[in-house]
Amino acid sequence: DGFSMTLVSDIHCGPYMQEDTLMEYVSAINSLGSDIICIPGDITNTKENEVYPFVKTFSGLEAKHGVYATLGNHDYFSKPDIIANAISADTDIKMLRNDSKIIFVNNTPLIISGTEDTRASAGTVNKDVYKYLDDTFTGAENMAKSGGIDFSKTKKILLYHKPYVFDDLTEKNYDLMLSGHTHGGQVVFAKIGNTAFSFASSVSKYVQGYFSKNNFNMYVSRGIGTVGLPIRLNCPPEITKLIFRKK
Repeated sequence: DGFSMTLVSDIHCGPYMQEDTLMEYVSAINSLGSDIICIPGDITNTKENEVYPFVKTFSGLEAKHGVYATLGNHDYFSKPDIIANAISADTDIKMLRNDSKIIFVNNTPLIISGTEDTRASAGTVNKDVYKYLDDTFTGAENMAKSGGIDFSKTKKILLYHKPYVFDDLTEKNYDLMLSGHTHGGQVVFAKIGNTAFSFASSVSKYVQGYFSKNNFNMYVSRGIGTVGLPIRLNCPPEITKLIFRKK
């Protein structure tokens, strides 16, 4: 009760997201004072050397229970191993590549899992992703078992870049999925209630915000970066603070 998390996605380090802007975002994220920070992918835009401004600035992130990240499809436009290894070597960010970490909050275990992505951008999900997800879930369950933790009763968070798999995961015994990828539409022509009309909404109904189905929850971030031209319309960048409460 009161445990907090900051979600920041789709950074897209590159021509339109450079070091001075990154530093401003680090200050904003740290000012929220969350217990953990989660980054579900698209750290870079198209080149592996774009990771180094990220490493230089985001190494300054501060969270009591750590910072966790996965790779997104744009991180596969170049060399994902170089990107992940640079982050692991020069920051305290825990890269989750089809694996999990168990942290303890007030002596209560919490499983944080992260699944790899592929280069594909469209709304269809590459079959490799389902294998990655299965590997992630199996590994998390085995990790819990080896630590004497009841997997079925432990709260679990999944970081995966694309929200399109949400409906397929509602029976996987996870509690919350954190995604991005859609940029909230980036260019939104109109918004009625929670429905934003954009090119992204023609691909999936999961474009931005909170969704819940069969006790499985998902939050889709609009992200902070852009793709193509650095333009956002009716869709500001987003850093999200989630605070968890007992039912």
